[in-house]
Order: sequence, then structure tokens, then C-alpha cells
Amino acid sequence: MSASAKTVSAPLEEFDGYRLVRPIGRGTMGQVYLAHDTLLDRSVAVKFIAAVDPNPEQRERFFLEARAVARLQHPNVVTIYRVGEALGQPYLISEFVRGETLDRLAKPAPWQRALRIAQGLARGLAAAHRSGVLHRDIKPANAILSDDGEAKLLDFGLAKLMDLRPFDLPAAEPVIPASAALDATIDLPARPPDNVAALVARTSSPPVSATLPGAVMGTPLYMAPEVWRAEPASFRSDIYSLGALLYHLLSGHPPHDRGQMQDLRAAVLDSDAKPLAEVCAVEPRFAAAIDRCLRRDASERFASADELREAFDQLGAARRHSSAATENPYQGLQAFQARDRAFFFGRDGAVRELVERLRSEPFTLIVGDSGVGKSSLARAGVIPAVEEGALGEGWKAATLVPSRHPVAALAAALSPHLGGDEGEVARQIVRDPAEVPRALRQKVGGAGGFLLFIDQLEEIITQSDPSEAADFCRALGWMWSAGPSLRVVATVRGDFLTRLAPLPGMAEQIGRALYLLRPLSREGIREAVIGPAASLGVRFESEDLIRMLVESTATAEGGLPLLQFALAELWSARDREAATIRTSALEAMGGVAGALARHADSVLNGLRPDQRDQARRIFLELVTSDRTRARRSETELTASDPTAKATLDGLVRGRLLVAHDANDGAAVDIAHEALIRDWPALRRWLDDTVDQRAVRDRVSRAVVEWERLGFEREALWRGPQLAEAARLDLEELPPRERRFLEASHKAQRRARLTRRLAIVAVPVVLALVGGGIWLDTRAELRAKVDARLETGRAALEASRHSASALDQARKQAFALFDAREIEAAERTWSRVLDLRTQVAQDYASATRELETAFSLDGSRSDVRSLFGDMLLERAYVAEDAGRLLERDELVQRLALFDDGGARRRRWSAPATLAIGCSPEASVEVHRYLSDGRGRLRLEQVRSFSGSAQVQDLEPGSYLVVFRAKGRAQVAAPLRLARGERLALDVQLPPAESVPEGYVYVPPGRFLFGSAASEEQRRSFYKTVPIHARTTDGYLIARHETTFADWIAFLEALPPKERAKRLPRVARVGFTGALELKQGPDGKWRLSVQPTSRNLSAREGEVIAYPSRKTAASQDWLNFPVSGVAADDARAYAAWLSRTGRVPNARLCDEVEWERAARGADERQFPHGDALDPEDANIDQTYGKEPLAFGPDTVGLHPASRSPFGVDDMAGNVWEWTASALVPGETVVRGGSFYHDQNSSHSENREVPEASIRDLTVGLRVCASVLR
Repeated sequence: MSASAKTVSAPLEEFDGYRLVRPIGRGTMGQVYLAHDTLLDRSVAVKFIAAVDPNPEQRERFFLEARAVARLQHPNVVTIYRVGEALGQPYLISEFVRGETLDRLAKPAPWQRALRIAQGLARGLAAAHRSGVLHRDIKPANAILSDDGEAKLLDFGLAKLMDLRPFDLPAAEPVIPASAALDATIDLPARPPDNVAALVARTSSPPVSATLPGAVMGTPLYMAPEVWRAEPASFRSDIYSLGALLYHLLSGHPPHDRGQMQDLRAAVLDSDAKPLAEVCAVEPRFAAAIDRCLRRDASERFASADELREAFDQLGAARRHSSAATENPYQGLQAFQARDRAFFFGRDGAVRELVERLRSEPFTLIVGDSGVGKSSLARAGVIPAVEEGALGEGWKAATLVPSRHPVAALAAALSPHLGGDEGEVARQIVRDPAEVPRALRQKVGGAGGFLLFIDQLEEIITQSDPSEAADFCRALGWMWSAGPSLRVVATVRGDFLTRLAPLPGMAEQIGRALYLLRPLSREGIREAVIGPAASLGVRFESEDLIRMLVESTATAEGGLPLLQFALAELWSARDREAATIRTSALEAMGGVAGALARHADSVLNGLRPDQRDQARRIFLELVTSDRTRARRSETELTASDPTAKATLDGLVRGRLLVAHDANDGAAVDIAHEALIRDWPALRRWLDDTVDQRAVRDRVSRAVVEWERLGFEREALWRGPQLAEAARLDLEELPPRERRFLEASHKAQRRARLTRRLAIVAVPVVLALVGGGIWLDTRAELRAKVDARLETGRAALEASRHSASALDQARKQAFALFDAREIEAAERTWSRVLDLRTQVAQDYASATRELETAFSLDGSRSDVRSLFGDMLLERAYVAEDAGRLLERDELVQRLALFDDGGARRRRWSAPATLAIGCSPEASVEVHRYLSDGRGRLRLEQVRSFSGSAQVQDLEPGSYLVVFRAKGRAQVAAPLRLARGERLALDVQLPPAESVPEGYVYVPPGRFLFGSAASEEQRRSFYKTVPIHARTTDGYLIARHETTFADWIAFLEALPPKERAKRLPRVARVGFTGALELKQGPDGKWRLSVQPTSRNLSAREGEVIAYPSRKTAASQDWLNFPVSGVAADDARAYAAWLSRTGRVPNARLCDEVEWERAARGADERQFPHGDALDPEDANIDQTYGKEPLAFGPDTVGLHPASRSPFGVDDMAGNVWEWTASALVPGETVVRGGSFYHDQNSSHSENREVPEASIRDLTVGLRVCASVLR
């Protein structure tokens, strides 16, 4: 190595939050160290450029490597975390991969193992090529097999971006002669076989400045012929290198094994490598694929890494499961099963993560949105992996869906493994649940284990009887505490997660068991599209067709089931002769989104008119009031009606319904929840019957209790319950529910007749039997009701005691959060969550007792009164816990028990608002109303001048606006609770005291924090539970600080300070680069690179985004400034204050920031609960086009304006604020153009290093108001 490139030690042992541990080798461009990330407590790899004083060209090449890898986010490519400089020496932080580089792997390797490695490397290379990145130095030392079996490409040190643009390397033409071909790659730490090492040692040459057109770069033993000829490298030259690596791996030597440089060059250029099948034992098709990679004529190789990956995947799928059913490799609306695992693509990483969790965690709960693929992941990924030995030999698995009888379902799943009768196992589960896992362990024996998979765990909430659900959960508790040989995996829809907590044992387990399954990445979707077809030798017509399928899925909510359905239809319509899936077939189906609805409509239209009515009834029976699937027996759905039976058969044949074998005959459910969500006809039916569905669900639960009690008359409905059920059409109910209501009506008629006869026949009865029998019956009934009433009253008192303790704990937790005692606050909040579970259990006990008392005698006023009290209290508790659907149902039921309406009046008690202002002003009172789509609109309630008391206001969110001559306009959002009397007294500041561009926020209260699930609150939003807070009055800038504002600041600074405060972002990074420079003529120029292309403009010029259809050209001086650290932001605010431009200017406190964004209520965004792409500048605003990303001029998106009239508090750039949780900490708020809408939630907080300079981070200024 030349003196100009000699290696040096690291500049610092500890820097920027990283502590060096030890050197681990040298890469293409520099020295590599193992280091510890002290902030995130993880091991990382650190690479320093290998020169004492790196010259600009070497520095450029180092950053080129970083940019190439940073653009790649793939499991088979090493992940880069950060790029920066320490004491002038550039460094790169990447993941530390524990494993073995392939040059150290024993060779020759078994072809089966080599195939798995080949699949991984081909996937990584395909991802790189799709990003326009060449590797240019693929060899065994630049690939690693991690400890968990994942093959990864390393060291893109010679990578060349195929779409070089400004901010990339300058053009250059010189051709490097072949004698200089080895470049710096010869100094990688790998130690190849001796003859190769000798070759490398003899051919050392000085490093070139960068990878330029005409340069020969790479490692000789793996270089393609065209690279030897100094022709430009290409995707196909990378494919050659990968083929050479695999040839070496399988045979034990490179394709051309020569000891001298000239001999090697001649061999590569003039002769083909010996066919691999003649060199070693390898599967013939695998050998043929590698031979094709090594063709001297590049046009004869695979056209792309994707094509190579498909060839390897096809081999792998055939090997994984040669007997897989081949009628259709796509599952449509059905979940993938174990038998389909050969066609299950895109979730390899998740399968590995879950298997790894099962090694140490007894219970894993897979949580995700409907349609994200939870069931398929477990059934076709995790279960087969476990049964094939991922956790060791001898593991078995059982699967169940809880349905309406979860204990029976659990018994059916376990009895084949326990060897007992299902009925006896079910009784054992209820009677002695601890015995069941003991018996399973005995059956498992000393080796092996048992995995229980529960699909759709939410059914214990939506369909099961509460008492049976509790028995089921208690049994699970014993299962997951039974030791390492028993494991439980379950799936649950994310919107039901919090409703699981009140069930026995669940609250303690959910936090630890949670595995959040995110939607498939675009790469994963691509694999799911291509892989199954490729496994059977079928290809897609064009890359555009693949891209169309991927994008339509990636941008649609819950789009995976729609994609699978569309793919299944495309498979049926494929060109069989050409083995090709064509674009015309997708167009004929109406695209991905239209395929399912069109198919469902065609099935429905194919039925006779009378069958369509039956279809509507059947579908409604198969959906719960929570709009989840409900499983019903065939008998329940058809009642031996030939028309209903024919209809059901037609819906099953049409794949809209699925029939399953069950002990009591066929069980039927809807094929997928995507039909509930995405089929307009079914959505319309559900909307039309929304008022009836809650009643129908209660009838279904009452039927279960009636049957459990042996059809006792006491369990039938009476009085108000039957009045509530009167809105149902008996003919549309299943037979069981119909029989129950008919029996209830019959019992009520009999009771009425008995009472009438009693009035007339009392003398006769008394004369005949002395009155004894009849009075004894009434006395016995009264005694039963009294007993239930007393037990219910005691349970209600216990509930009230628990609710009081809960209220005190909540207040204590909120006080601790506000006092910044976060650890103590979180401990107290954990107690709050436990108490919520206790309160729910106590109220459930009270409800059971009072419902039984009411069913015995619904005419007793004391029963009805206590029942009404209990429903009202439960509604308050549900509202406090954020369970709004439960609250609304309880209030709806309250009407049936609220004789005289006193409770309803308490619930809807109006609020009173006493308004005062100084000086006198015109006042407008507006109420926020939802449009049902997440948008909030204002409706004026009152207007007047001066002071007034506004009465009879409905509880809710309001905006009061004050206007007076010579005074600043003031907006005062507020939230009124039911029955509240609130005084609002506003002092309007003089107009001249509010600087231009600022708004005055008066003192007031608002809701701070998040109402999201605990997992989201703590791990994503990083905030506190939502609760009321107050602020004093303050000023806040209407817009983010702009570049024009910042330039005025810079020009007022001395030169040294100006240089320090210049906005800048290093030339490589996850969100691009930025540079602001002043030219010799005094004009400023902004150069900004949000993704892959540099955009540059001088003052007076506009920035033009190449891929935008709207807002394409903008004045960059009005962009929000970014690339400034927190200290720069404070310095700017101090300058504003010092110069009098904005007296008392400072960074906003994040409590102030959140109040300015939300107003007073719990809205998620400044304008409501929905953020459409055009409402703010976020990742979707301009179609997620890479060359459309970037900041917008401030105020360009008024749709997301906050209640105080502040713009861009969602999207555009993050804003530095002072933390309200940790003293001295700075946080960023508001999201950015590069991040999704979840990041733009008003409660979301990110906590970066205060020194970070990022293209997506800027600031907004606040100012204190002196009293």
C-alpha cells in the first residue's frame, strides 16, 4: 500500500456516542472496528477512511460507499446506521454482523447449504441493482453468513451509483490500465487460499481516486471478462462475480485458478470455466444456473439479479416441498397453511425473529391490522419451522380458532395429543387447568416440545361467552407457565388488543408477549408476487406489471388480501403456453383494488333473487357488531331450508365463504375480513343494520347462557329486553336465536296470563289450596331475586371501591408525569392499568348478578334502578379508559332501565360557559363537529359583544374567537365536560405587542399526551398517557423559521460565528444533504439533496422538483430552514430576543407546542383525526416519488392549520422543542416530508441527539409574555 493510503488508528476511542472496542480488520476503504453504541446499547461496526489526511477524492469515494449502502435497506445487505466525521476523519457506522465471512467457510460446501446462501445473496444483489447500485467487488470475503443463517453482502467500497447526478462524482475519462486493476481491495482482511494470497500480494497497486468510467476495479479472481478489458462494469458483471463466488464455494476453488496475473487474465478472457457439474456433486439445475452466470458473453448471462434470484428461489421452492399442491400457488382470501410453505414468500425475517423469541418466551402475541398476514405467518412460517426442528427435534404443534366455544376448541386441539376424549379434556380444562400442561409435558417426554397456536384470539371477545373466555384464558396461563417445552403463539387484530387486558392473566402477559407485525415492505411484497409463480416456472410479463402490483399493495390499507386475491385470479388467467402472467389480465379484472369487489358482485348476481335475500341474511349472520368474522354452523345458517342451503353452497363455491369440518357438522365463516372492509355491497348491508347488530349480539350471548343452564326458564328474556329485541326480524335470525326469543315471548305471555288469572282466581285458588302453593312460588322467586340483588349490590360496591382507587392512582400518575418524575410515573401508571383490569372484572361480576336478577323478575323497580346505576357507572369508566364503543353501547342500553330519565339527564347534562374579556370585544362561540371521516368543522353557536354566560352547551370541543379594534385577535379553544361550569376570561394584547407572523395563545388547558395503546405510546410516540395540562399565555410563530429568516440572522453575525451557524448536512445520510453558501457577490445559494439528485438555486431562483406534478417550483427562501442543531436554534432565538425583533424569544416548550397544534381536545392532527396526503407535506403528498421528496414553502398546506391559526405543525420539517419530560433534553415534533402520517401525529415525540443536523429538522420560535 502506498504512503498516501497508509492506515491509521482511530482518531478517538470514544466519539459521538460510540466507544471503540477493538479493531476487526480493514475494508476496501478503511480500518474497521468493533464498537459499542452507548445510546442504544448495541454493538456496531465503525469504519474509518484509511488515510492520515484523506484527500478530497478519497473522501468522495468513502462517502460514495456510504451513500450506496444507505440507499439499501434489505435483510441481505449490511445495514448502515450513520455517517459522519470525527476530528476531520470520515467514519461510517453499520450493523455488526455476528457470523463468518464466506472466505473462512469450509469448502467445498454442500450444495444444499450453498443454495440457501445463493438465494440470500441474490436477493441482496437484486435489491442493490433496483436502487441503481453496483457492488463491483463481490467475493467470499465480502459476504458473510450470520449466526442466524442469513447471508449478507458486505463492503460496497467499490460501489458505483448508476444514476450519477450533481452532488455525485465529477465526470472523468482516463482509462486505468489493467496492471492497476486490483485497487485497494487487495488489502481486505480476508485470507483466501495460499495461491490467491500470493497473487494478491504480487499485484498491489496504489489506490485510484474514485470509480470512474474506464477504471478496472475489483478482485481479479472474481472479475468478469469485460472488466478485465477495462469496459464499464454493469449489473451483469456483478452477476458474473456472484457466480464465481458460488463456484468457489461449491468446488473449493475459483472458476479460473491461476497463480500469475497474466495467466489469470488470459484464462478469463479466452476460455470458459469448466462446467460446475463436472467439478463437484451438485444439483444439475443449480450448476447450470451458476455456469450461466459465468458466460464470457455478458448478453448470455442472466439479464438481472432479479432473474437470477427467481431461478434460485424456484430451485429452493422445489426442494422445500416438492409435493406442494400446484393448482394455484396463490391463496386468494385464504391464509397460507403449512402445506403451502413452498409458496410463502416475503416474511423470512419475521419467521426467524418469532422462532428466536420462542426459544426464550413462553407466549408470543402477533398483533397487526386486519389483512397484514398474521395467520399466514404463523401457519406457513412459524409452525413448519418449529415442526422441522427450529427449536430442536421432536416438537409438535396444534392449531385452534376460539369461535364461540373456546374451551371446546382448545379441547379439540389438545385431545389428539393427550389421547383423551374431547369432552373429558374440556371438563379437565375448566376443573383443573393446571393438569392439562402437566399431561402434555408427560406426552412430550424428555425430548421435544409442544407449540399451541391460537388464531384470531379476538374471537374470545367478539363471540365467546365471558365465563368460558375466562376459563380459556386461565388454561392458557397454565400453558405458558409450564416450562420451556410448551410454547403458545396467538394472533390478534390490533384494534382488539386493549380489550384483551381485562381477561384473566392477559394484562400481565401482553406487554412482554407483544410482537407487532408491520405491513410487508415493498421488497417483501415483491417476493410475495414473484416467488410463487417463479417456483412453478411462470414469469410476469414485464417489470412494469410487477411494479404496478407492488405499488397498489404498498399504498393501500390492508392491501395484502386484495393482492393475493388478484394474484390468484391472474394465475387462473395466465398464458399457459407461454407460462406468463400478462398485464392485459390485470386490466380485465379492474386492477388489484377492483378484483375482489367485482368477483363478489359477480357471485351475488349469479344467484336467483330469492337467494340474494338469503345471501344478505347469511353474510349479516357471519359478521359481529365489531365488524369481525363470526363462525356459524351450517345448520344455524340454513335451518334445513333448501333455498338457504343452495345459497350457502353457491357462496362457498364462489370462494366468498369457507366451510370447515367441525364436530357438529360444517362450520362456515367469511373467507377474509377484506370482504367486510372492501366489498361495497356488504358494507352497505352492515351500515343499514347498524342499530340492530348490538342487540343481535346480546341475543346470541343470551342463547349460550340459556343452553348452558339447560334451557332454564329463568334465563329467558323479559320486559325491556324483549322490547329491545322487538326491532329484530325473527325470520332473519338463526334458528337458535329465533327459538330463544320465541320461548321468551311464550314465557312472558304465560306470565301475563298467570297474573290475570291470579286476579280473578285468587279466591278460588285460596279456597282450593289455601293459597299455599301459589304464594310459595312467588315467595321463592322473590327470595331468588333478593339473593341475586344483594350479591349484585355487594359486587357493585366493590366495583365502586376499585374505581375510586383507580381514579386516585390516575391523578397521582399524572401529577408525577407533570413533575417530570418519569420512572415513578410509569410505575404508578402500571398500577393504573392493573386497577383498570380489576375494575372491569368487578363490574363484570356485578353485571352478571344483576342481569340474572332482572331475568328472574324484570318488573321490580329496585332491580331496574340498580341495573341503571351500574350501566351509568360502567359508561363513565369506559369513557375514562378510552373504550368509546363500549361506552356508547352502555348508554344505549341505559335507556331501557332509566325510568324517569334521571340518569340520561346526568349523562347529557349541558355545560355553562361564562365568558369575559378585556377590553370589550366581539365574541364568537363555535363548536367542533366531526364529519364522520376524521375531519372537524366549525359550527357557530353564539355571537355577542362583551361578557356573557352561554348556557345549555353540549359537552364537547369549542373555539371562542375574540376581536377588538387595536388588539390582536385571540382564539381560545376549549373542551367542556358534561355539566361543567367554566369561566373564560381573556385579556386581548395590544396589536403592536404581537410581532408580525406570531399569534398569541392565551392561558388555558388542553389534553397532552397519547390515548393510543400502551405499546404505541411508549415505543412509538414516546410520550405520556393523555391527560389535562395548562399553560400560561405565550406567543408562537405562525410559520416555521425560513431560510430567509436564517440568512438575516447569519448576516448579522461575525464571520467566525456565521461559519458555525451555517445550516449544513453531511453529503451522505438517510435523508440527503444540504449546504448554504454565500457567493463572492454576496448572493446566497442553497444546495439540497433530499434523495438521489442535487437541487440548487441562488437567491431569486426557484428550486424545481423533477418528479412533482404540483408545487414543482418554489422559492427556497421560504422553505423552512433545516440542517441546524438544537444549539443553533437556541442561538437564533436569543438573537431575536436580543435585537428586539421578538422580545423574550426562545425555543418552544413541547407542552406549548402540542397545545398550539391540538387546541384543547384529543385530536391526532392539527385539523382533526385524518391526514390526507394533500393536507400536509409528508411522504405520500407527492406520491412517494424519490425525486419529489423535499420541503415546501411555509404555509402551503392550510388544510392542516391548527385551531390557533398555526401552519405546518404536521409534516414539512420536524421542529426543535424543549422537553417537558426530561430536564435539559431537546425533542423534535411534527413529522416531516420524509416521514409517514403516523410520525406527524401531534402527540408524537422523537428524541435525537441535540447536536444532530438533519435535512428534515428545523425550528419554530415561541416567546414569553411578560405580565
